[in-house]
Amino acid sequence: MRRAVICTLALLFGLSACSGGGFTESPQALANSVSTQLEQYGLAGHSIDCGEDRISIEVGKTVRCTMTVADDPMIFEILVTFTSSDGVSYTYEYEVQEKS
Repeated sequence: MRRAVICTLALLFGLSACSGGGFTESPQALANSVSTQLEQYGLAGHSIDCGEDRISIEVGKTVRCTMTVADDPMIFEILVTFTSSDGVSYTYEYEVQEKS
C-alpha cells in the first residue's frame, strides 16, 4: 500500500559544499532541509535519515531517505531527486511514501 504524504515540491538551497572533484552535500544537511519543508506543511515530530556518506549532487539523481514520525510505528521513505545544480546550490523534488 502506498500513501503519498507530501506531493512534489521543488526548492532552492545553498546548503552545499564542494569536496574533492565533485559537488556534494552532507546527508545531515539534506535531511535537515527536507525536515524544514515538512514542518512548514505541519508535519512535526519526525526524524529523517539520509545515510552517512556525502551525497553527490547530480541532476536526475535520486537519494532515498527514511523518516519516522513520533507515535507512529510506520517507516516512510523519502525520495529526493535533484532537479538542477549550478555547482554552488541545487534544487530538488521530494516525495514521501510508506516504506514497503
